[in-house]
Amino acid sequence: QVPRYVVVHSELESASIVKLQIKTFSKDKNTVDADAQRAAIRTILFDGIPETQYRKPMLNEGEKTLTEQHPTYFYKLFNDRYADFIINYSMLSKFKKADKEKSTLYEVRVKILQLRKDLEKNNIRKQIGI
Repeated sequence: QVPRYVVVHSELESASIVKLQIKTFSKDKNTVDADAQRAAIRTILFDGIPETQYRKPMLNEGEKTLTEQHPTYFYKLFNDRYADFIINYSMLSKFKKADKEKSTLYEVRVKILQLRKDLEKNNIRKQIGI
């Protein structure tokens, strides 16, 4: 099950890097770092990034549909490959075991251009342009 997350702030650092501040509602201190990084990837792919040119999701078909169509790709992406697209991350608040109100705040920087190229190379997303 995917822990709930909320994007608090987002900004484009360059044409290829996006910085997200994310609250993650993780119940496990051992997985909270990975949960925050995966939440950043999910935000880009399925939610879109507020306050940037990537307001719309990178993948329009939705997470459920795409994970059913490409199970191996998304399994690998969310279990170990997600780290390939993370430049760095930092915990901005102390870990709080999640409930309705408690969350842990992270800042995560993502290689958005590299992620898009990977989706195109694996035929998850159609290449735009030439």
